[in-house]
Amino acid sequence: MNSKGFLLVILLFTLNSCKENTDPQQKVQPAEQAIDTREYLKKGQQIAMQTQQVLGTTLKQKIAEGGPENAIAFCNLRALPITDSLAKVHHARIRRVTNKTRNGVNRANSEALSIMKRYKDQLEKGETLEGVVYVKNDHIQTYYPIMTAHLCMQCHGIPVTDIKAGTMSSILERYPADRAKGYTPGELRGLWSIQFEKQP
Repeated sequence: MNSKGFLLVILLFTLNSCKENTDPQQKVQPAEQAIDTREYLKKGQQIAMQTQQVLGTTLKQKIAEGGPENAIAFCNLRALPITDSLAKVHHARIRRVTNKTRNGVNRANSEALSIMKRYKDQLEKGETLEGVVYVKNDHIQTYYPIMTAHLCMQCHGIPVTDIKAGTMSSILERYPADRAKGYTPGELRGLWSIQFEKQP
């Protein structure tokens, strides 16, 4: 082998050695383990249904005891504490959000509003509404539709026709800026917002 050939072999060997001795900090880290969103969707739906059942059963009881005005007083004082207590049990954040609020703390953000619009479009097409899940940086966010039923009309229906004058007076006394009325049965009233922390 002549001197030029020998130098070429040495050069190739050196280049290959440089490729293999890379900085450990430059190595690609394993990708984050994929999150099974189906489990979160299922769990969130179970929580939403349980919370709705607890609130609905209690509202029926309050209406039976003292009419819609009694239910308004209950919602004003006890609905949020009940939701918060269930949130602690399930280690989740549970909220009801809407575009037409009675209590301002339930105001939907832009993400929830876009989902409500999508749900309304699906209802017009006769499609089935399903839960929605988003994977965020530090939590999992799920949403589920809240539909109006005949029971809701006594407090969320059309004033005079569905909501009696005394009930309307009780609503405005507690919620002067109320917008949560004018509904008919089977309408989208809002969303259940169920939020989970990511598991380490």
